[in-house]
Amino acid sequence: MGKQRVFVGVLNTGGLAASMAAALRAAGVHAVSFSYSAHPFGYSCDHERILFIPRSGNRLSGLLLNRYVIRLIRLSQKIRLFISCLFQYHTFVFISTQSFFSDQSDLRILHLLRKKICFVFVGCPERDPQDPLNLTDRGYCSFCRDEQLQKQCLCREPLRKQQVIRNIERHSDIIFSARDTSGYLRNKSILKKLFVIDRSDPQEDFLHKFADPRKIIISHFPTNKLLKNTGHVEDIIRSIPDERLEYCSVRLSNNEVHVCLEKTHILVDQFGSMHGLLAVEAMARGCVVICRLSRWFREDHPEIPVISCEPEELRDVLLDLLDHPDKMQQIAVDSIAYYRKYHSPQAAGAYYKAVLHL
Repeated sequence: MGKQRVFVGVLNTGGLAASMAAALRAAGVHAVSFSYSAHPFGYSCDHERILFIPRSGNRLSGLLLNRYVIRLIRLSQKIRLFISCLFQYHTFVFISTQSFFSDQSDLRILHLLRKKICFVFVGCPERDPQDPLNLTDRGYCSFCRDEQLQKQCLCREPLRKQQVIRNIERHSDIIFSARDTSGYLRNKSILKKLFVIDRSDPQEDFLHKFADPRKIIISHFPTNKLLKNTGHVEDIIRSIPDERLEYCSVRLSNNEVHVCLEKTHILVDQFGSMHGLLAVEAMARGCVVICRLSRWFREDHPEIPVISCEPEELRDVLLDLLDHPDKMQQIAVDSIAYYRKYHSPQAAGAYYKAVLHL
């Protein structure tokens, strides 16, 4: 292992803390992932559930453990973790905008102690809704109707959101981000490309599913129905009178999604500006991925084998794939190759190790 020890956390959005630490370890770096809570879909970290969660149903504990007591317990846990990691790690990689403390006061201490500070921007929490990139080309903010998400991500409080991002920029050595989540940043020199990681080891026998032309499985996993335009996807699937089709669209754990993707021929992902982790997991398992990609994202990733599709084009794209099974299989082969080149632990680990100078 390398001399520098790397902390990755304290959120595990999209499994990024766990997968980035695993990728760095594959490249010979001592990296450990942490998460304050368990991931809702089962992406597990090296250390998770760090913050205290009271048991429900006990009246006495409910009286003793009010919200103020719980906050105090959690703050003490954060302080203990921070002090412990301060002496163990040289490089700190934070996922999204969350560092050890909600007010990001720890960043100043890390900076003064000459620790290397990096952030991974994941999407809506960092995105500037007023950035021209997100107001045109039908990007996320052009059609987002999720009011709860807008409130959670401070989209209606741009000055407050900008202040959070500028504080991160002030203390960061490197920020990994796609173009659409860098609108608030002034110092573009610290920006580096973001590659999400799937920890799979794809087998070529995933392609055996294309051997039987009598059954075609189309999957769509609606983690957020408003952002993924799930209603439209389901209407299109119902409009295709093809007996070969089997449609899978349910909310599953991460492991269950992987099992389903191994049998899936076509994944219909989302209609935003770029793909996410699910598309990478699908490519690793030889699926044909349909996902709207903005022009700028295709320019940044010219080799990507994902089929870029507008919502109104989905039916025609699906019909074309069903009429050309050889085309589907070739895209599946290209997808596995693309995953190995950019998104596997080995490839991504080497990339992040080089960029972080570890």
